[in-house]
Amino acid sequence: MDVLQQMMMMGGMGGMGGMGGMGGGPRKGPTAKSAMPVTLEDLYNGKELSLDRERRIKCPTCRGSGSKDPNANTRCQKCKGQGAYMEMRRMGPMIQQIQRNCDECAGQGSKIAHADRCKKCAGERLVVENSPLTLKIKPGMSHGDDIVFKNAGNESNDYDEAGDVRIILQQQPHDVYERDGDDLSMDMTISLVEAIGGFAKPHRHMDSRFIIIEHTGEEMISHGTKKTVKGAGMPKENTTQFGDLHITFHVEMPSTLTEDQQARITELLAVVERPAEPGTPAAAECEECTFDKEEMEAVLREFKNQQDDEDEDGGQGQQVQCVQG
Repeated sequence: MDVLQQMMMMGGMGGMGGMGGMGGGPRKGPTAKSAMPVTLEDLYNGKELSLDRERRIKCPTCRGSGSKDPNANTRCQKCKGQGAYMEMRRMGPMIQQIQRNCDECAGQGSKIAHADRCKKCAGERLVVENSPLTLKIKPGMSHGDDIVFKNAGNESNDYDEAGDVRIILQQQPHDVYERDGDDLSMDMTISLVEAIGGFAKPHRHMDSRFIIIEHTGEEMISHGTKKTVKGAGMPKENTTQFGDLHITFHVEMPSTLTEDQQARITELLAVVERPAEPGTPAAAECEECTFDKEEMEAVLREFKNQQDDEDEDGGQGQQVQCVQG
């Protein structure tokens, strides 16, 4: 027996059978709630499901009286059909009233001799029947939405009408998409060539149709770039409109390149050396030099002192010379 069946069985099996008449009592049975796991595809396309279940109904043979004669007076004389009675107990000068479950009719409010009991329900007044439910999920429904079946709960002599059955949709995680309202989001991995030169990729959506995700290559896609495909999201419930699909691109970089590949990429991208600043001497005219830590600190102190002197005198200090190591 699944969770839905258990909840349905609990809905009509309250203990105090005849207590419905005391103080007016509830006229409608409790609502049975159950969670139903569904896929994102179910919510995108819509789906019709048949839920097998059993529920308790009033015996059709005795019309819920429990007696062979549906018109017989089976009311318990001790509790007057209430299923309970008030017991008076004296405590010194005070009198206390205590409600007791009727032991004569076991709280049912009616008492039927064994020989007079209905053969179909054996005097229980209720029988179990198969009562499947047809669950219709509409395209665009969301996680947490509920579908209510009026008066489809367990029947009971405690209530005038059966309670409702409430099915709450629980969306399961999806391998490709994440949903945010009517929008969908997904990741797509592309190669470096596709990021630079463009692409047109067919993508199979949840209704089995293919949409083309295209990039013309007019500008390069960098890692983490987000693009939006209008109208490729979730259907908007009870409309003909759709949300959007947001795609985050992940550029897959090659792990290694051969010298030939490096040369070809350099040629294709027209990579050239940055021109030198005007007045910069050629590399052959420069003298290589290195600094150790103490020499570097000394040069920096000297340079600072010269700068201070220039600030005071307004003159030009001596140029710093490279100290060869």
